[in-house]
Amino acid sequence: MSIEYVPTICPYCSCGCGIYLVVRDGKIIGQEPWKEHPINEGTNCPKGKNAYEFLYSDDRLKMPLVRKNGALKETPWEEALDLISSQLKEATPESFGFIASCRNSNEDAYVMQKFTRVVMGTNNVEYCGRLCHSPAAAALIPAMGSGVMQTSQPEIELADCFFLAGVNMQETFPMITRRVLRAKARGAKVIYTDPRKTATARYLADIHLQLRSGTDAALINAMMSIILAEGLEDKEFIASKTAGFDELRDFLSKVDLKEAEEITGVPLEKIREAAMTYAKAERGCILYDQGMSQHYVGTDNVRAHANLALLCGHAGKPGSGINSMRGQINGEGSGDMGCLCVFYPGFKRVSEESAKFFEEAWGVSNLPTKPGFTYIDMLYKCPYLYIVGGDPMMAVPDVNNLKKTLEKANFIVVQDIFLTEIAKLAHVVLPAATWV
Repeated sequence: MSIEYVPTICPYCSCGCGIYLVVRDGKIIGQEPWKEHPINEGTNCPKGKNAYEFLYSDDRLKMPLVRKNGALKETPWEEALDLISSQLKEATPESFGFIASCRNSNEDAYVMQKFTRVVMGTNNVEYCGRLCHSPAAAALIPAMGSGVMQTSQPEIELADCFFLAGVNMQETFPMITRRVLRAKARGAKVIYTDPRKTATARYLADIHLQLRSGTDAALINAMMSIILAEGLEDKEFIASKTAGFDELRDFLSKVDLKEAEEITGVPLEKIREAAMTYAKAERGCILYDQGMSQHYVGTDNVRAHANLALLCGHAGKPGSGINSMRGQINGEGSGDMGCLCVFYPGFKRVSEESAKFFEEAWGVSNLPTKPGFTYIDMLYKCPYLYIVGGDPMMAVPDVNNLKKTLEKANFIVVQDIFLTEIAKLAHVVLPAATWV
């Protein structure tokens, strides 16, 4: 009998905790936390403790499935691959779309976008980051210079004030909660905005702003108005590191605080308390999740929080900044690798110049130079779809209408480890490998 401890990264959320898989005679039989890993420091959350068990599920797909007479039937690999090849030859660059996943590795994501551009001749490649993080990136790139998290996880505990914008951290990010608790033990304060009385509101927050859903921007504008009225803005930071302050100040001078109270449902004195607490902090750290950006005013929500951070000088130093709590393990990597219709790898914007650069790098010709369809447009406009690790039927609004559209598609390939909702609509389903 042989037992090995294989170091790897937990596949569940965006934290990236280190774990050891316990492998006996080639089969994983357990896991232990990676004690030296800087992110989880020898501990795991409940998801991490069970990160391997689905690998041996009875529901795992083991053979390709091909739709025959309206039903999916197990089919030999050669027949399934030949069918995919023959069908995709009929697709044009305008009719084909590829949907990748945040759960793939960088290497997988790179191959997927390269296949789409080199073989299928189109920039119609996307992943679920279009649905969750793109609205935030549209706000953060102009405001902060980048759409990525500004504070490393170990540095989070250096903050002396946390602004948790809708993120129920106590339940969804327990490993990062540990760092917030350490900071609280040293006197840090936690401001929390959420319409719900969550575990974070009950056990972690010092100030819970229980606003009405969708009124985040009104709340933040009121806070910034109060900060300016009290003279608590970071004048030196604003003068040396920002632009457009006069326009912001003019806008905020028109904010009616009583009206903000009525709109948000939060008592004005509580808004004032939160504003003063955040502005007076040495290092303020804003953490938000997808409830902030998966919203019809998602970009405005994130932009308002970015303005709040800049107004108080809470950016560009350890323990400060504005940070998106990404939901899946490789949301950033899939974008970095180019699984977006407007970016080649490395966030090189789609253009003739970028196409030429990658033609030389890859030794190919005629790469596409125009942006492709976005995630949802692809589902409705591309009759040929290849979907790996994602499930639009669980992610896209109005799934009943989407189902009607996909049932009319010419050809859908789904590559996954289980028979997902989107796989049930596919013409071919391929069993996929997992993270280990």
